[in-house]
Amino acid sequence: AEVLVANGDFDPVRPEDVRDLLRTHRRTKSAASVLVAEMDEPGGYGRVIRDGGRLLAIREPADASPAELQIREGATNWIVFRRTDLYRALPLVGRENRQREQYLKDVYEILLDRGERVSAVRGETGGTIGANSRAGLANLERVLRERIGAEHMDAGVTLVDPATTYIDAGVKIGADTVVFPLTFLEGETVIGKGCRIGPSARLVDTRVADLAGVAFSVTERAKIGRGADVGPFARLRPGTVLGAGVHVGSYVEIKASTIGRGTKVPHLSYVGDATVGSRTNIGAATVTANYDGYGKHRTVIGDDVQIGSDTILVAPVRVGDRAVTGAGSVITKDVPAGSLAVERGEQRTVKGYRRRRDAEHRGS
Repeated sequence: AEVLVANGDFDPVRPEDVRDLLRTHRRTKSAASVLVAEMDEPGGYGRVIRDGGRLLAIREPADASPAELQIREGATNWIVFRRTDLYRALPLVGRENRQREQYLKDVYEILLDRGERVSAVRGETGGTIGANSRAGLANLERVLRERIGAEHMDAGVTLVDPATTYIDAGVKIGADTVVFPLTFLEGETVIGKGCRIGPSARLVDTRVADLAGVAFSVTERAKIGRGADVGPFARLRPGTVLGAGVHVGSYVEIKASTIGRGTKVPHLSYVGDATVGSRTNIGAATVTANYDGYGKHRTVIGDDVQIGSDTILVAPVRVGDRAVTGAGSVITKDVPAGSLAVERGEQRTVKGYRRRRDAEHRGS
């Protein structure tokens, strides 16, 4: 059995280096193996003391001689031990150092004195960075962000400004996608090929099909179809599914809804708990009134429907294929396919009202 040790506040190492550390440890049948790296400024890293190629010790900077401090090979805090050897050596670790601390790395010398093999495995690190402060944590995150960005660019993704692009390790991006500045791709987000993401977009656990675009918008646990266009200033909440070629425009919020192929929700609308068919147009300021104070209810809108501006659809309600609602209507009953539904009070026009009102105001 093995014990892998890693300090949570240090060493932004690459996953492949940790895998190589484990492989080498097993292949060489070592009692302990430590990941080391050549560094321009080893700083707080323990110095790797060798006799030729043979590892003699790992010296902490506080206990190192001036000559040892000149060594540029530093030991990271990624170590793998054979468990039985580690447990036998731990009780022998003392405090004979300037810090009066117990150093885990002293186990190396104990094992070497016993004739055990200790391996030093070369890898790469982010340099002398520790997360012992907020600034240190920010530096660690910067190093990891740069690595993640470089991997995506090597795979054919364009990051217009890598310094202002934040991509989580679990994100996948297809080739020829362009990611613009101030974009955050989080969680298990998956983006297809040839997409345009950002500027100023935040996608969390979102799946984006090929050739889609998201700008100045926030999406969470949503699915965006091929060639769909989202934004600016849209919000897709969990459970949103957009079909191919859907347009979601400015100041639109969609939640727990499926929007069919080619449908447009251009601006200033709320669509919640709804199923909307294909090629439908949702006019400006449309609202699906899905909550009655006790529970949520669904709205179903068919294909090729024209929803007039400022329509309120009071759920549960259904609007059939090719139906039309008049602007300003409050729809509380199902609308049959191919029908026009208008619900609003008759307009009353009072001629000369402004002139009389102004005269009354001057006389008061």
